[in-house]
Amino acid sequence: GFNIGQAQAAPFDAETLWAFEAGIKVEARDLPLHATASTFQYNYRNIQVAVLSPVAPPSGLPILENAARATVRGAELALSADATPRLSLGLSLAALDARYDDYVSIDPNNPMVSPDRGGNRLPLAPRWSLDLTTGYRLPLASLGTLTLHADWNYRSSAFFSPFNDPATRQSGYGIWGAKARLDAVDAAWYAAIFGRNLGDCLYAQDMVRADGQVGTLAVWGPPRTVGVELGLRL
Repeated sequence: GFNIGQAQAAPFDAETLWAFEAGIKVEARDLPLHATASTFQYNYRNIQVAVLSPVAPPSGLPILENAARATVRGAELALSADATPRLSLGLSLAALDARYDDYVSIDPNNPMVSPDRGGNRLPLAPRWSLDLTTGYRLPLASLGTLTLHADWNYRSSAFFSPFNDPATRQSGYGIWGAKARLDAVDAAWYAAIFGRNLGDCLYAQDMVRADGQVGTLAVWGPPRTVGVELGLRL
């Protein structure tokens, strides 16, 4: 393809990927336990990377260029169990090592730094991810069933730039939420109240650094949010 509007930018090549994965799924006979585990490796060739144009004058618009090679290795584990007929528990854990093997690119914000990016971590690739969930179901006679749910999600630090610029690094953070939902006996309606990011954690969903134009900008994740849901099944 070509970078529209960037006369001095080179065209970019097709990206190819070889993906290898092996896994196992287990359901315990005598226990209400379900487990899945997998390991994987992705081998990228000519991986397409979005960066700010290093040509002058900078446009502020990203272009696509190719990194010669990148490798992603990881493993995932998921467990779910019904601890009691009413209480359910869940855990999901992922480990990730995602790096460029061969990539040469000039950082327009630090043009005097070596352009060799081999060994850099891929953007948006935290080393660790952890999700914990719990739910409790409580029958309320003729009124229906009340379900209480809570979850906690953790992501370790990650970069938003292939240059691994500290200015575009998000530190590790955890977010938790809760929900209470009432379902009618005949399933004709439901009502719920929920809260997301109840700890009011400040975290970035995206970051971009463009010195001399906009500086460093962040797109922040939603703050503490509470709401209600009402549903009617016809």
